[in-house]
Amino acid sequence: MSARWERIREIVGAAIELPPEERHAFARAECGDDAALWVAVESLLRQAEDISEDFLEPPPPPPLAPRPAPPPVDDGMRLGDFVLLRELGRGGMGVVYLARQESLGREVAVKLLANGPGTSATDIARFHRESRAAAQLGHEGIAQVYMDGRHGDIHWFAMEYVRGHDLATELERQRRAPGTGDETILPRHDDPGYVLRVAGIVAAVADALAYAHRRGLVHRDVKPQNLLLDAASGRVKIADFGLVHDSAQEQLTRRSEVLGTWHYMSPEQARVRSETIDHRTDIYSLGVVLYELLTLQRPFEGSTGFEVVAKIRDQEPPSPRVRNRSVPPDLAVLCAKAMAKEPERRFDDAAVLAEELRRVIEGRPIETRRPTAGERAARWARRHRRAIGVAAALLAALWLGATLAPRHVPQATMTFREPHLAGARVSYRILDSVTWTFGERQDIGVAPCDVTLPLGDYRFVLQTDEGFAELTRHLMSEGRVYDIGDHVRIRSDNEVRDGMVAISSGEFWFGSRSASNPDHQLRRQRVDAFWVGEAEVTNGQYRAFLRDTGYQPWPAMWPEEWDPTWDNLPVADVGQADARAYAEWAGKRLVSDREWAKAGRGEAGWLTPWQQDVDLDGTRERLGLGRVPHVDTDDPAAKWATYLAGVEPVRSRPEGRSAAGLFYMLGNVCEWTETLYSRPEAEDGPITTDRGLARLKGAAFSDDEGYWRLDKMFMAPIDVREYRFGIRCAKSARP
Repeated sequence: MSARWERIREIVGAAIELPPEERHAFARAECGDDAALWVAVESLLRQAEDISEDFLEPPPPPPLAPRPAPPPVDDGMRLGDFVLLRELGRGGMGVVYLARQESLGREVAVKLLANGPGTSATDIARFHRESRAAAQLGHEGIAQVYMDGRHGDIHWFAMEYVRGHDLATELERQRRAPGTGDETILPRHDDPGYVLRVAGIVAAVADALAYAHRRGLVHRDVKPQNLLLDAASGRVKIADFGLVHDSAQEQLTRRSEVLGTWHYMSPEQARVRSETIDHRTDIYSLGVVLYELLTLQRPFEGSTGFEVVAKIRDQEPPSPRVRNRSVPPDLAVLCAKAMAKEPERRFDDAAVLAEELRRVIEGRPIETRRPTAGERAARWARRHRRAIGVAAALLAALWLGATLAPRHVPQATMTFREPHLAGARVSYRILDSVTWTFGERQDIGVAPCDVTLPLGDYRFVLQTDEGFAELTRHLMSEGRVYDIGDHVRIRSDNEVRDGMVAISSGEFWFGSRSASNPDHQLRRQRVDAFWVGEAEVTNGQYRAFLRDTGYQPWPAMWPEEWDPTWDNLPVADVGQADARAYAEWAGKRLVSDREWAKAGRGEAGWLTPWQQDVDLDGTRERLGLGRVPHVDTDDPAAKWATYLAGVEPVRSRPEGRSAAGLFYMLGNVCEWTETLYSRPEAEDGPITTDRGLARLKGAAFSDDEGYWRLDKMFMAPIDVREYRFGIRCAKSARP
């Protein structure tokens, strides 16, 4: 398939997984200025929406035959060494009794097969296989089996009795209002500790499943009813290996049988066709259990089992964070990976899932990444390949028509006609404003010159033998002519790099583990080599810029009478456009949020300028800075007085320098970055950019204690000027 068709499929696939009201806007944004691509994508998208889901996939499986009634037994009945005391519960294949083992004087659970005219020899063999399989497993997370036997027509086995109840009962009690039912074993679902406790429960189950999987046993019926909670310890144990797959006895279960319980079965169990069922089916079912524990709702519901199975095959569930905002983003990512439709995209080992869950519990970053839009698109395409085939003929005709038809691409013009820049070589690179990455360099010509480009985001470069200038611009108005401004200067590398620190390329930790915005969640990131200001821009430097260019406005809080001792304080009361103009006059640009994080946190991802595990509550004290309350006022004099009380000269307090040697990555003022603010419009939707908002980094002197850490991100309208907002410049190592 050509790259063009791959791109069409990727966009349509990603769009179709979004809510209907968001699909077409997302697809339009993805197509950008390529009108022919947009026509093709829009046509295929509408076809995919119109085609009936019943046409796309085979019909759902037939219903399971009803099980026979449990055997007639009485309390006090003896089965070998065991005396039945009372019924504990019923399942698909039998009934469980509390019993007393006479020889050892202990309470056990005895499971009896539901025997009758409909019970087959395979059912009986599978029942006893459960006891033999579980008896092989000596793990604290698996209910131990002691003995099995037969009493007339009654087939039974005795197992460990767990004093408490199963997770299904726990979930029912969690759904009830407090005081209206029996007590829960876990904390109440609205308790702050509930979510992490649930993660611990599922991690323990994953450990036990990993143990069973390493011994060739696959449970195939992981669900809340088969997970027993001990009331005293709160520990969980797996029970009911009735559908276990033993690689040594595979003939007892045909691969095409629909086994498992509707809501918890994996997509491969639900497809009713010859397909190998391996240990990853348990990982899927455990993902469903995790989802239900986090949200108190199952991911897929329906009025019939058929409807549930169809949803399991064809639909993606809403993120658990849609149903419970207290679920950490990392936990939602792990849940989604465990429940991936294709087994190869799930965790390959339940032990890996257990370790990832413990990372969440301990506040460490997970290693599992969010699926990209392209990966989501490919998954959709695989599930709906017949729909794509049906629409292909129509699409081909529409594609040809779109190719031949006149195309209107919204454009704007950028001019480079400032006399002092004549002779500079001009080029540009397309900017992805979400990831803040750049496309291939495209030459424009030699200034003075103009270029007309589709609306979008760009990095322009003007280069001479002396040096180069970098200009980030957003062309947003159709037909408008943009000029770069007469403040731009091209300066020599030696002049620009004076007072700057070189930062090498490479990976580092970016974002925060507590961030709700997926664009700022903790992850590994990479940036190219760059230079960054050792210190924040000072009042004296900014005053030189204003005098040289006549730039307006000056900071409104500055008093008319100027004290020269203020020149070495960090400039503030500037907006992002002001900060950008200063940086371009200095032959530099604003630092990006990724670059700021690399320079401040280093490759290890420190949270303070000193180390990762320092007491974060003592950051301000270690810097020796007092608390200066924020003043919400428009009075310039009040702002200036507060500013003077809170800031210090930009190269003071060397003990607070970052690992890269930068002053005041925390303290003094917040620093504008050139990065715009990006976020999803809806939960798990595509991330979009708000060009009216920009990101700032670094805690200001008047910020609360909780913000004094290097992983925090701030945002503000680009035209807002505050006495807390200042400037730090950067420069790429090469144009």
